[in-house]
Amino acid sequence: TLASKFLIGGSTVDDLLALQKTLSPAEFTQAAQLDRKLALHLFTACNWLFRIKFGYSLAIMMRGMDKNEVIMSSIVHPTIDLVFSAQLRRNAHAGLLPSDTVAYVGFGIFAVGSLIGFLYEFQRRSWIKRHPGKLYTQGFGRIVRNPHYFSDLMFFLGWLMLTGSWWPLLFVLLQVYTFTTQYIPALDRYLNENFPEFRKYQETTAKLIPFVF
Repeated sequence: TLASKFLIGGSTVDDLLALQKTLSPAEFTQAAQLDRKLALHLFTACNWLFRIKFGYSLAIMMRGMDKNEVIMSSIVHPTIDLVFSAQLRRNAHAGLLPSDTVAYVGFGIFAVGSLIGFLYEFQRRSWIKRHPGKLYTQGFGRIVRNPHYFSDLMFFLGWLMLTGSWWPLLFVLLQVYTFTTQYIPALDRYLNENFPEFRKYQETTAKLIPFVF
């Protein structure tokens, strides 16, 4: 399957380090890219961290999440990885890699988004074990109802900054649309049906972007 191949290997990013050797010094000099190899290394790091996160998230979803969400995640996330990787390869050959400053900022956004997702899920599961049958609104849940979806947006936004192009932002916008029209409404309905206190939480807490939306 696409998801299993994605986790095992086969992404265009697997040989990004080898790609550096195929770019001659003349190509790098002409494009003023001699100091911009950092984006290749950070992108590769993001790629493998993403695979770990994707595998962990998929394992969790298969235990109790809606099948449609599992299927969509199994298709969309690997596709985004392949598209971002292909764009990075094109920009590397064209001398359009982002500067080290942009690369660091992008990786920082990526790392913070990843950390938010992992911490929220860890805290939520630990809390639920101690308070079965209760609605979790602690931690990052105090400022946004769906920290896991918000972390995904940060995750992909930081990652696309490392490609050196902005058109992949369309994938992030597509995620926002999917989250707000499908996943979040479905989750809200479930929580409303099972937790009476959810309505007040829903009215006072942003659904996707803290303090904004």
